[in-house]
Amino acid sequence: GGGTAGGVGVDFEFTESSMVSAVVPLGFMGLQPDGDSLDIQPNLPDDCPVMAVRNLRYHGVVLDVTVSANRAKVDVKGTPASSLVLRFNGKEQVIKQAGTCEWDLK
Repeated sequence: GGGTAGGVGVDFEFTESSMVSAVVPLGFMGLQPDGDSLDIQPNLPDDCPVMAVRNLRYHGVVLDVTVSANRAKVDVKGTPASSLVLRFNGKEQVIKQAGTCEWDLK
């Protein structure tokens, strides 16, 4: 263990337990956060043309993100302390307040 009390494999020993929950936003949905922006570049499987994550915290604000190959929707649930830069397949939008940000690249 890591020197802390807890159930085996849920607090320290088996970090691969978090891989399943990371594959959807990072792998399939293509959410790539960095210090300056949140890039969205989906790589969805053919059998699942739309994916969403709810209550994702980014720069202190809660987001709901829904993506497909040509569309993305980000619901910003609060007012960010500073502007958020969101990009979907290279198309950028700057968010300064709560609301919905959408892209349709069809």
